[in-house]
Amino acid sequence: HRAAAHPIHPPSAAQPAGGAIRRALADLHRTREQMGALRALAAEATEAVEAMRAGSLEPQPHLKRTLVQLQQDAASLLARGRSALGAMAAAGPSASASASEAEHVLSLAVQTLREELASLLTAYAEMEAERGVAHA
Repeated sequence: HRAAAHPIHPPSAAQPAGGAIRRALADLHRTREQMGALRALAAEATEAVEAMRAGSLEPQPHLKRTLVQLQQDAASLLARGRSALGAMAAAGPSASASASEAEHVLSLAVQTLREELASLLTAYAEMEAERGVAHA
């Protein structure tokens, strides 16, 4: 039977789509929680960089690696979120509009976080350079 070979548009998608949407929503919920955790770590990193620049905290070499890792985590989070949204969009036109809007919000949030992390890396590099000059 040809329909089984090409299950892209099954005749009655209502039942299977419900499960797919529930799974996608669960994935999105986890993505949102992980995004919150990344934002909290970025806020802690911001405080650490500011304290280092002010001289109240010694340079933390591991911080640079942490910032790079956070950027990578944000990128993979965006990929996972987009994957969940793609599954949701495939469920039908009404879900597709919501998925499209959510994807825009997620992309914007990840982009903002990655920009914040990039500016923290720049600030850290500037601080290292200033301290390098100070020690010379």
